[in-house]
Amino acid sequence: MGALRLYYRSLEFDQIQPETWLSIGNIHYYKKDNPQALEAYKKAKDLKPDYARTYNNIGTIYKEDGNYTEALSNFKLAFKYDPGYALACRNIGDVYLKNGNNLAAIDWLHKATGLDPDNLYGWYWLGRAYYRSGQVKESASHFLRVLSRKPDLHQVHHDLGRAYFGLREYSKAIEHVKQALIRNPSVPQYYVTLSQIYNSLHQETKSLAVLDTALTWNRSEPVVWIAKGDIHKQSDRMQEALRCYNMAVSFRPDYWRGHYKKGVALYYLSQLEESKNSLEEALELKNEDAGSNHFIGMVYLAQNEPGTAYDYLIKASVLDSVNADIWFHLGQACMRLENWSDSEKYLQRSTQLNERNKEAFYSLGQVYQKINEPDKSRRYLASFKKLSDFEQERDALLTEIRVRPGELHLYRKLAILYGDHGYVVDAAEVWKKSAYLGDEEAIEELTKLKSILEQDQK
Repeated sequence: MGALRLYYRSLEFDQIQPETWLSIGNIHYYKKDNPQALEAYKKAKDLKPDYARTYNNIGTIYKEDGNYTEALSNFKLAFKYDPGYALACRNIGDVYLKNGNNLAAIDWLHKATGLDPDNLYGWYWLGRAYYRSGQVKESASHFLRVLSRKPDLHQVHHDLGRAYFGLREYSKAIEHVKQALIRNPSVPQYYVTLSQIYNSLHQETKSLAVLDTALTWNRSEPVVWIAKGDIHKQSDRMQEALRCYNMAVSFRPDYWRGHYKKGVALYYLSQLEESKNSLEEALELKNEDAGSNHFIGMVYLAQNEPGTAYDYLIKASVLDSVNADIWFHLGQACMRLENWSDSEKYLQRSTQLNERNKEAFYSLGQVYQKINEPDKSRRYLASFKKLSDFEQERDALLTEIRVRPGELHLYRKLAILYGDHGYVVDAAEVWKKSAYLGDEEAIEELTKLKSILEQDQK
């Protein structure tokens, strides 16, 4: 407050001091008084319209308030007036990250790190942008670069662990997430990530134990309850899953994901009206969510109201155009409405996105019967039968693995099954799990699969 008085006293002698208004804005900003900070920054801008720092600070206020359009506009003006302003580039990249425009984020964060190679935030955010764009290996190299300089940054350890998990390097993934927890054991998401890694390795007991540890830190954390519910749901323990989702909702009634998950569990328990109510709650909190629109459409399908189902499913398909299940259920709605041409179109789209969608193959077989194309019908029904036989064998092995997750011969059988059916990537994932568990033969098999994948890419 003493500094503010001195700055204002200075302005009594000379109003034209943009640096002083900037400093006043910074004091308000650090006091978390954003409206007053913004007002001071704007006065600095009016006095010196080409002052890059002012635009960067204005953009920061807008970014924190969630007004990304104004934030981006001001950050770009800061860069326009100072093309060497690395912080402005970094902030532009961060806004693009928040908006989901990962490729633009990568471009601007590359500019930022080029202008200021020693700024670790820029390299960290660049790693996040690569991760979100699906370039996981590239993201890991940037996180490692940050940790080589600052090995105690728990968030970076966590994100590197997630990157290694994406690469199916399980030992490294577990090690780095554990390092994050050692450095900050109060972050719920770290436990969730570690639990997901163990669960992917079919170590359900460990996975649930990790989440129970998280709840000793904060029993009211909804993301942990949802993670527990997801594990139970995966193992078809729907009542237990519903209990966990109910806990999430009770602790955080304004969290849309809790209502969505609860609605999904109720759908699978055939409690359709209750499911609809929960999904409507989710949509009230987040209307533009593909999952909630998808499942409420499925509820209406189950209640034999295909017209209403179609409306929800169309919206879901706009919100998530690469979800094969949404297109499949759209096709089903059109079948109920006897709109065979649209049904064929949507089901074909589903199979394009997921070449193993056996239900879509079966439905296409039915559609081609209706429109009197028996050859196509037989072809799709044959594909359905082939996939059904494969999945039956696969699911039996997965059930055995869940019961006896340390039996290496089960992993071998599963990997060979995937390989025999041409699913090389899936086979590689299983061999990686087997290698993590100590299977020496798995390394040799992975080398063979790598050469096959490289040949396919050529």
